Amino acid sequence: MSRVNFTEIQTTDEATNRLQKNIHTALRPLLQLPFADGVHKTDQAIGTGDTIVDHGLGRNYVGYIITKQNADTSIYVSTTTNSFEDRQIILKAGASVTADIFFF
Repeated sequence: MSRVNFTEIQTTDEATNRLQKNIHTALRPLLQLPFADGVHKTDQAIGTGDTIVDHGLGRNYVGYIITKQNADTSIYVSTTTNSFEDRQIILKAGASVTADIFFF
């Protein structure tokens, strides 16, 4: 997924140009946050052994947030070497769980 961007369109109306510039200035810090460029994966089955999940970012992940899960357990990154961090993450869980995960 590509990072969201704000494009200013130059017009002959100075008030509109100033408004666009102010909006761009206000949004710039938010658009630069790591999670502004994320992918939400739903219904990911995570087991107690290594579970490979394609995060869909097209780059190394920075982190993840569990947005929903159907069991009271922890989900964590496996210590197994991951040779494809730009495409996948290797997760484990304390018990089998289905989760929605936001990767950024």
